[in-house]
Amino acid sequence: MADWQWWLLVFDSLGGKLYKEDGTPNFDSPEALAATQFLLDMRQATYGPAANAVASLPAGQGSVIDVNDETGKDNGAVCLAHSGWAAPAFDRAIWEKISIDAFNGDPTNFPNSKPVVLAFNDWLAVPEYSQNKELAAEWLKMAFSKDANNKWNETMGLIPARNDSQFGYVTESAQLKREAELASQYGVGFAGIEESSKLSVIMQDALGKLITEELTPAEVVAKIQTDYTAALGK
Repeated sequence: MADWQWWLLVFDSLGGKLYKEDGTPNFDSPEALAATQFLLDMRQATYGPAANAVASLPAGQGSVIDVNDETGKDNGAVCLAHSGWAAPAFDRAIWEKISIDAFNGDPTNFPNSKPVVLAFNDWLAVPEYSQNKELAAEWLKMAFSKDANNKWNETMGLIPARNDSQFGYVTESAQLKREAELASQYGVGFAGIEESSKLSVIMQDALGKLITEELTPAEVVAKIQTDYTAALGK
């Protein structure tokens, strides 16, 4: 709940734009502040005050995310993040009580809100300093072929990035099939981000101070705006 990619997706769901018309960052916008406040509110609702934000969690027993379907007690909402990680076993009856939907932003307060799938992305690239650029590029081609992308993600319980790779274990699970359909319809890529590696560091630093309450939401977006503007040289 303090991840820069997650923040960007919540921001996008509110209709936020990363850059203003003049090309400068847009982290001093109402959408940016609302996204930051939302993540803080969710973090505090889940873990309590800041003192608990970095506390050690007890050893997990079974699913990390669960609802007591034996007693019928409702323990609230969960975020599965495009996978079966931390989820109850797909054959459990509790899934009858779980709705899998896209995140809809806040249409009441932000009319440009839209459905967005909250997902995390692993980025793979060949660095300039690589001594084996051609071999690395060939490996990437293989890893993202239709069959290889399916097999790779199956081993981790994730949904493949390629739409045509979403077969087999994906379609055999009603839950993963639903998540894959939503991801294909409402998934948001991270293309067009200038100095993305610098932005990720800037945001992670500021958001880390958010959950420990070293900075307020307003101070967080102000810090990101200042630091990212400097990184862009604008």
